[in-house]
Amino acid sequence: MAEDELFLESLPSGIRVAGHRRSGCRTAAVLLRYFFGTRDEPTDKLGIARLATACLFKGTARRTARELSEEFDAIGARRAATVGVEYTDFEAAMPAEGLGRALELYAEAFGKAEFGREGCREAKAAAIQAIRALEDDPSAKLFSLLWRKALGPRLGRDELGTIGTVSRLDAEDVAAWWRRNAKPGRLLVSVAGDFDRSRVIGSVERLFGRIGRGGTFGPPPAFGGVPDAIAAFVRKLAQQHIALCFRSAPRGHRLYYASHFLARILGGGGSSRLFQRVRDREGMAYNVLCGCLGLRGVGLIYAYAATSPRKASSVIDILRKEIADAGKNPSWDEVERARAGMLAASCMGWDAVETRAAALAGHATYDGRVAPLEETLEAVRRVSIEDICACAEEFPPHPMTIATLGPASSSSIIRRR
Repeated sequence: MAEDELFLESLPSGIRVAGHRRSGCRTAAVLLRYFFGTRDEPTDKLGIARLATACLFKGTARRTARELSEEFDAIGARRAATVGVEYTDFEAAMPAEGLGRALELYAEAFGKAEFGREGCREAKAAAIQAIRALEDDPSAKLFSLLWRKALGPRLGRDELGTIGTVSRLDAEDVAAWWRRNAKPGRLLVSVAGDFDRSRVIGSVERLFGRIGRGGTFGPPPAFGGVPDAIAAFVRKLAQQHIALCFRSAPRGHRLYYASHFLARILGGGGSSRLFQRVRDREGMAYNVLCGCLGLRGVGLIYAYAATSPRKASSVIDILRKEIADAGKNPSWDEVERARAGMLAASCMGWDAVETRAAALAGHATYDGRVAPLEETLEAVRRVSIEDICACAEEFPPHPMTIATLGPASSSSIIRRR
């Protein structure tokens, strides 16, 4: 058997399995991705996808919630579940010998969850606390508002839902949602570490191929572009939190990696333009950053800063100017620093099995195939100054959606500008 093996295989049930087997690795990770998320939720049931991820582990026909947790803990599994716009992920990393047991436990939860009323009540109470906690986290709250403004009421939904919609959900709603959507044809399983390929594939088909029938991967979301708008959400806070986004190259586009270079030049570290200008030179903000986000067929660059309310207008002007200039005149030094950061992040991430499993799932989701690390590194090495300028020209920073959260209103911010 190969010492280092990459594969993507479609099973008879419709499940796809992506894998990277590395002989001698002491750990393993699995990511189970169902292709349904917040965009699939009915408007009167917002938050149901996330609630389902909690209710699944509140007890099965064989085990209580505590017993399920004890079984995962017994194999040293580190678990997480996340809900996105297009898909719902369950992931776990553990010593390699525990991988088979982790798959069995996930299959038990997915196929035999009881969805009891008491368990649902507990999960709802925790979900409502999470919604309330968002009000105490200004940056997280702001991005929730930004995505809704920029992406619209369907693609911009927050996974938490609202207190009103979550409060009205019951155990029957959650059970029906899960059973309607959890189909083998909508499941991608990504595995990384030291494992036996044939054994894992056989286990996945046997364990998950019987949970529901049929199902297909949905089409990429329809997206018309971000609106050119500024919205101020007034809250009694000490600072004015500012976030903005504009369209950029999506995954699979020839300028995709160039868009990441542009984001790093703007706000990828202490030497970046926004950090140097907004924080070090002007002293207007302590925290400022820039990054990339995307859906299938959609790419976005976003930026964030927090400042005093009276300086919010000036910070917005600086952000817009630096973003507009970055794609016109990137220096050789800036490009090489961005390249070093991207190469380092790719290599360090590949050494962690959970990051590798997530990367494989990303390749399978967006590219329809899996790719070795060297292919990504080579793509990063090839990016030139001309590519970055071309990206900025093909995806200019307008229209741009800007959202602020703090004591200043839209009228006061616009007036100061």
